[in-house]
Amino acid sequence: MDIIEEIKKIVGPEHVFDDRVECISYSRDLSVHEGIPDVVVFAQTTEQISGIMKLANDAKVPVTVQGSGTATTGASLPVEFIKRFETLFNTKIHEGYGLTECPVCVENPYGRPTKPGSIGQPIPEFAAKVVDEGGKEIPVGQPGELIVKGPGVMKGYLNREKETAETIKDGWLHTGDLAYRDEDGFFYHTARRKEIIKVGGRRISPKEIEEVIVTFPGVVDCSISAIFDEILGEALKAEVVVADLNDPSVDEMEFKRLCGEKLALEKIPQVFDFTSRMRVAATGKKTKKLNSV
Repeated sequence: MDIIEEIKKIVGPEHVFDDRVECISYSRDLSVHEGIPDVVVFAQTTEQISGIMKLANDAKVPVTVQGSGTATTGASLPVEFIKRFETLFNTKIHEGYGLTECPVCVENPYGRPTKPGSIGQPIPEFAAKVVDEGGKEIPVGQPGELIVKGPGVMKGYLNREKETAETIKDGWLHTGDLAYRDEDGFFYHTARRKEIIKVGGRRISPKEIEEVIVTFPGVVDCSISAIFDEILGEALKAEVVVADLNDPSVDEMEFKRLCGEKLALEKIPQVFDFTSRMRVAATGKKTKKLNSV
């Protein structure tokens, strides 16, 4: 089995580099880290990383991760997923945070302990804090909007002065992401503000439910979205990627029972959609738009 060719099938050949110069040109972030491995793979989705993990399990030859660790940005990975990956590849995942308006600005440190589930601490020359709706910084452990400041923040949206003024205030980029900070200065991303689902007036974060469902046997990934409900306004739908669709345990009632053991009643998805592939947008991110059943 040609491992590299199989990985290219999973993530696309344009995201696999076996030339260090070409790799650094693709992602300047890598140029600041020592010990760039011979082959670098950029996996955009949890499903792609899961595919590489399955490949490693099935391969006749061992697949290992070289270097100081594996960096991830974008949507935060479930803690259970991180544990599986780190155990399989004997490496550490360094989750970070960045967005279109600002590249990676918060990251779990290299050479020091990381915190699974955290997006890390501000990198040098950047600052981050959590604020309330009035822009006032709030205490440790309480959720609010994550705002960041530093040399990588955009100057503004082209020809959209009003939107720029609403997004950048006194040099701080208001991300629209909800997060909290712990006593050690590590930040935890909880949800996109626009992804919060209102079920019967209760505000529910999809991530909390996704974190639970990915711990169930045979589950590869999960995405929670809203569906229209005549009584509640919105209800919850779980799109669950499973390793084997023919597994007898892949059953909606069984998954609702398992959810009931760990989640409040209003957080149990009304609908489960089991699939072998996750629906993603062009960016590679999970789709979170309001769905019909």
